[in-house]
Amino acid sequence: MLKDLKLGFKIVKYGLQHKMMVGLLIAFITIGIIFELFSGETNLGGLYMILAGTYWYQLVVTPGIASSVLASPKKKPLQTSIPVTIMAISSIICFTLNLICKYLRLMVIHPASNTPEALQTEFTRIIVTAFVAFAMMAYSGAAYKKFIASLVIVLIFFMPIILFTMNDYIPVLVLNKLGLGNMPLFVAIAIAYGLILLGALVAYLLSLALYKYDFDPRTYRSALARVGK
Repeated sequence: MLKDLKLGFKIVKYGLQHKMMVGLLIAFITIGIIFELFSGETNLGGLYMILAGTYWYQLVVTPGIASSVLASPKKKPLQTSIPVTIMAISSIICFTLNLICKYLRLMVIHPASNTPEALQTEFTRIIVTAFVAFAMMAYSGAAYKKFIASLVIVLIFFMPIILFTMNDYIPVLVLNKLGLGNMPLFVAIAIAYGLILLGALVAYLLSLALYKYDFDPRTYRSALARVGK
């Protein structure tokens, strides 16, 4: 498995628009850190960082459209287990970084803001961020083979999650109604990591189910046009 992961990271440089994608990853993580450290009024920090984690899937899976990869004995893992595993690892790293930034903001930078109400809000944001990670990972597992169907699913299920996160009051209210509002913070963190791992499992199962399908040209046609291919 370690050799497969090394192969996955090695072929990143052949991913479509890899320079732009790497730039976006760095920018998203940087913006996420800034928001998380210095703004307690929004969940954008967590969302930016978790998006950076899931973007790794595109960098690893898109070299699979090359004929050399399609003829390789590693074709199946390069379209299923390898990109999903790398996405899961990067998402966990980004989410952990998000938690570290939260801790620094509440305990070091703005200790006066460390109130029970603030902790409840952070608890809610942790859960919401994990749900976003789950949705993005599930979407990634299917998007490159069934673009339109995946897009419809995102519009139906993912967009409400985004709207849900725009106002902290609504998620807090919903979790309180469900009896989850007073759950210890470490339990929320454990649930969040569980959701990320579950998202990786769903992405893997979807990639396996769609493995025999060809890549949907709509997922990479515009990228090829931009690089003049």
